[in-house]
Amino acid sequence: FVPSADTQLQSSTSPVLSQDVQAAAKIALISSLNPSTYGTPVTFTATITSAAAFPATGTVTFLDNGVSIGTGTLSGNPATATLLISSLPVGTDPITVTYVGDAYNSSASSAALSQVVDQGQTVTTVTLATPNPGIAGTAETISATVTLTSGSAPLAGTVTFTSGTQTLGSATLTAGAASITPTLAIGSYQVVAAYQPSNPNAGASTSAPFPYSVVLATTQTTLVVAPNPALVLTPITFTALVAGNGGTPTGSVNFLVNGAVVGTLVLSGGKATYTDSALMVGTYSITAQYLGDTNDSTSVSTATSETVTTIPTTTVITSGITTGANPQVILVAAVLDNGAGPVPTGTVTFYNGNTMLGSATVDSTGAATITPSLALGANYSVDAVYGGDAEHGSSTSSAISVSGTPVDFGVTVTPATVTMASSQNATVTVTLTSNANFTGTIGLGCSTLPVAVNCHFASISLNLPAGGSVSTQLTIDTNNPLGGGSS
Repeated sequence: FVPSADTQLQSSTSPVLSQDVQAAAKIALISSLNPSTYGTPVTFTATITSAAAFPATGTVTFLDNGVSIGTGTLSGNPATATLLISSLPVGTDPITVTYVGDAYNSSASSAALSQVVDQGQTVTTVTLATPNPGIAGTAETISATVTLTSGSAPLAGTVTFTSGTQTLGSATLTAGAASITPTLAIGSYQVVAAYQPSNPNAGASTSAPFPYSVVLATTQTTLVVAPNPALVLTPITFTALVAGNGGTPTGSVNFLVNGAVVGTLVLSGGKATYTDSALMVGTYSITAQYLGDTNDSTSVSTATSETVTTIPTTTVITSGITTGANPQVILVAAVLDNGAGPVPTGTVTFYNGNTMLGSATVDSTGAATITPSLALGANYSVDAVYGGDAEHGSSTSSAISVSGTPVDFGVTVTPATVTMASSQNATVTVTLTSNANFTGTIGLGCSTLPVAVNCHFASISLNLPAGGSVSTQLTIDTNNPLGGGSS
């Protein structure tokens, strides 16, 4: 070998070619995965070939669209350098490699390699809907999860839940999950969850339909009846309480007596109250029927047996003497109900032991009077039995002793009857006659006067001598005050 004038030898083992004899280098660039998914590692390998006797040395620079993304050190023959990267953005990235050259190999640049980076793939699934089935009028919970099936892009964004064209709600994805709590109407739903990422490196996804039904809430109606038992004509209160497994029921309640509706009331706070005072004596089956509403099903209470009883009475008996020339013993029974209802009606029967002495109809004041046929000089033990009416119960008086001989005194009124128009007055004579030499001071008064009628005795008491008689004047006035009417 004879070197030319342009060639120099540095040593026998390290020949150095001058700059003008560097061999032209070529760079080939390949990708380990193309297309790739965001976050998935990709290895780019650059291989430099040249006609030089020695392989390229040094480093190469990898660029994405002209911006450096890393370097690699050349080694081997042919010389190669690699770059492992997982942060390439989504899209088509033009990857190139540049080499500055060395003593034997010239600088070079590769052709652009189109690296396709896809979004990370996701799967959205509706995982839960509780309660199932849903209950109308209450909030249901519907949940979905989003998972990556490729790549490693962060999951963030919004999940929107729909059923057909109806949007049920949206929620922010947190830790791969999202939930909504809508209150849905009765019906069938096909719930779909759609994930829309806020990170462009992850892909959107939509779940398969999740079948879901919302049904009416079940209800229970409870009936309280008070008082029970109850006296006839007294108010009886029916209270219906409606509750269920949904919201507070609304709507109306029918109250039924022996299957017939007697009242319909609107619920307030799940409660309705009806009052009835028209039930007559007897036993009744009372129920409450809830009619339901948009969200709640109907229900009927358990029947309650209500007993309506007669008003208890007390019968009191007394005796007196009739007026006239031949006075007779009279028996008077008063039927009392302590003001618990209307004046008792019906019949009172008078007995001497087991022997009936007679009967009389109860008048408008609650009294019944007979004039029995009694043996002169005989003694009797008399009681009065009231038979009751539709509202009043029967009762029996205590027995009293009655003599067949008139005692005490008799009363005579002359005239026995008077007839007056309103705003008039009339005067009658009241005479007391001693029986069997009875004597005493007798007080006088009027009872059971009609409304707006009053009476006035000239003397409010008379001293009755034994075997004698005494009289006073009684003015009956249909005007008020006394004397306002004409005679």
